[in-house]
Amino acid sequence: MKELTKYRLFNRYRIIVTVAFISGLFVTWFFASGLYEATLGFNANAEDIQGSAKEVQTFLIYQLLDLDTYVSSTFNYISCIVPILVTVLTILFIKEKNSLFINLYVRHNKRRTVLIQTMLSHSVLNGLTIYLGFIIFLLVGLVINKVPVSFNRDGLDWLFGENFSIRHCFLGCVNKPVSRVINSSFLARIQIWNS
Repeated sequence: MKELTKYRLFNRYRIIVTVAFISGLFVTWFFASGLYEATLGFNANAEDIQGSAKEVQTFLIYQLLDLDTYVSSTFNYISCIVPILVTVLTILFIKEKNSLFINLYVRHNKRRTVLIQTMLSHSVLNGLTIYLGFIIFLLVGLVINKVPVSFNRDGLDWLFGENFSIRHCFLGCVNKPVSRVINSSFLARIQIWNS
């Protein structure tokens, strides 16, 4: 593996953003899904559940551990924070453009080709970084959630047949890396335009 590829893949910014994204997904899920109220915020001494507090708490937790609640409770976090994280990842492109890009340009004939290749590689890596975090979150969700998907999300059923989105729920999120690649390339173009 080339040193430049290692630098692009395993940079501290990329690792910090991935860990922050995954941690934020879990914290958001814990509070937004109502799991906090059913676990740590549960009042076992309430009058209406005297004598059956443990059964009520177990029932509430079971109701909250389904994949729909798991994923949909993080939508607000994803829509607000992910563009900021992609913007932070664009710092890697800016740093490379201001330092390593001069050496790449000297080795190759066309400056524009090197610029487009660098911009696209960073954009794809930024999109895949966010997608990797979301896939890790979904895989953990598939393990810890005991209730099956409660209703049909027919996102890709028109293309691959009935119940495809239920059987392969993580593939329904294909639009996430594509939109992040577009967002990241847009930010890189703005940075080039401003310099």
